[in-house]
Amino acid sequence: MCMSKYPTQSTCIRTLKLLFTDPAIDTFTVEQICRAVGRDLSNPEKNQRWLANFLVPLKHYGLLRAVYSDGHPRRVSGVQLTPEGKSTVGETAPPNTSKVVSLEALARTIRVFERQNPGFVVDFRVTIRE
Repeated sequence: MCMSKYPTQSTCIRTLKLLFTDPAIDTFTVEQICRAVGRDLSNPEKNQRWLANFLVPLKHYGLLRAVYSDGHPRRVSGVQLTPEGKSTVGETAPPNTSKVVSLEALARTIRVFERQNPGFVVDFRVTIRE
């Protein structure tokens, strides 16, 4: 049995949908992505290496492309959705008619709020009641 070195395409699509929650935005900088996933912004070189590794499976499935810095053809400055990635992110799930809100949906809404309001820092914690 041959195992792929990449996560499944459905896993990559779920990851993509968590990052690209606003259909009007198809490009993100390295800093925006690192902030969205909660990485420490004080070490840009480490974040560059992390992003390069993070992009491998998403590029493999043709969902994203790297955007390179001017004058630095090997330095990634951000990512952009490909046409296939745009159509994948644009696919919407059937509306949730239940009154239960998932943590994933709540976290996605908070990320959109943070992107639209960079002056705010949202501290979101979930604990189990005793």
